[in-house]
Amino acid sequence: MVSFAAVLIMLGFSNAARVNNKDMKLAHEGSNLEDKFECKPGQGGAFASYNETAKNSFESCAALCDVDDECKGFDFTERNSSHPEIFSLKPTLMKKDSCRLFKDNAVRWEDSAAKKEALELAGVSSGVGSGRQYCSKLAIPTLAEKFNCEPGQGQEFGSYAETANNTFESCAELCDDDSRCVAFDFTTANTSHPELFSLHPTLHKEDSCRLFPVEKHTPRLSDTSARSYCVKFLKASSQ
Repeated sequence: MVSFAAVLIMLGFSNAARVNNKDMKLAHEGSNLEDKFECKPGQGGAFASYNETAKNSFESCAALCDVDDECKGFDFTERNSSHPEIFSLKPTLMKKDSCRLFKDNAVRWEDSAAKKEALELAGVSSGVGSGRQYCSKLAIPTLAEKFNCEPGQGQEFGSYAETANNTFESCAELCDDDSRCVAFDFTTANTSHPELFSLHPTLHKEDSCRLFPVEKHTPRLSDTSARSYCVKFLKASSQ
């Protein structure tokens, strides 16, 4: 019989796991948002915003713009900013606007912090900035734009995962979501191979889609393999 103390310990581990999973999810979402926007010092066009909120962080403002098809960009400040809004259904002297969403508009770009410092050292006034960042929504590339495909197959015995996915889209999605994957090959046929030395031995391990890591992705390009070999376009690392 499980003791009351043991139950408490198990509940504690369960709650900790939920918290950790939540933190990991938020970190993953934050990373995705950074890939979807390009931010520079500046602010949107005067009186051009169509939605303003009190959200005063990149993550919270970007999340609003990300799910709004009308939103082409946003500006935000970490300050608690507001303005009077008299001609409104709900007039107020303190309309919160730390986060502002914009459709297409004339962005008012500003000097970067480094440029302002250089101008000040040179004795030139750079003017007073808004203290805001304007973030433009980037076009999300399609799967076809993320991979370069040619007739052929991956390195012999080089794949680390094989599945029954036998379309470009389904195999590409697996590779796109996997940071280890730098390339894949696939065939529209339902193919398999024997896999005896495994935790789950089988004579028919499905392998229409095969994923390859960076250390084992030397292709065997050929029109005779009935497969297509697709390499992921990797983002250049920042210096």
